[in-house]
Amino acid sequence: IALPSLLSPYRRPAMLQPARLSAGIAAVGIKAAWQQRGGRIALDGIDTAVQPSTGRGNGLFAQRDFGAGEIVAQYNGILASYESFLDAYKESLTSGDYIAFADAGGNRVIDAEPSVAGRCDVGRMVNHSKRGENCYIWAVSIRGVPTGVAFIVTKKRLPAGGEFFLNYGDRYWDDQFRGRLDPLGVGRLVVDYL
Repeated sequence: IALPSLLSPYRRPAMLQPARLSAGIAAVGIKAAWQQRGGRIALDGIDTAVQPSTGRGNGLFAQRDFGAGEIVAQYNGILASYESFLDAYKESLTSGDYIAFADAGGNRVIDAEPSVAGRCDVGRMVNHSKRGENCYIWAVSIRGVPTGVAFIVTKKRLPAGGEFFLNYGDRYWDDQFRGRLDPLGVGRLVVDYL
């Protein structure tokens, strides 16, 4: 195993991941500031619930009406460089199914894979849909530096009983379909418009 792989956050317990610890502290302050400005933050199990989603396994659903600009859930996990994530994926340390980009350039990711990230919030349960997208990931940066703090935020109104959806983006799906036989692009079409 190469030295960079040994230094990877994927090989350290959560308590030995400084970026993750500081992200947890920063998230508390960000939530408090959000609420102080009149923003709403959903409570897991009260305002949202994980339920079966048609054709997608489980998903996150609204238990009340949501307006635009509400925090649905926190998205937390391992903060890593994209290269560290790819190395961990190649070594089967993560499935790669629960990553969100933590910066605009796609150089850092938050990996909410439960087996590596430990305790994960329900934010990782929000499914992908280009057509039904009603949320986005707000990855908080300070002076362009990712903090490792990310939230799922509503883009528009969602009535009680509706499912929250994100557009995971082309890069995510390109990584997922790399090496798979999909000559007509049917798999990607189904993923994007299901």
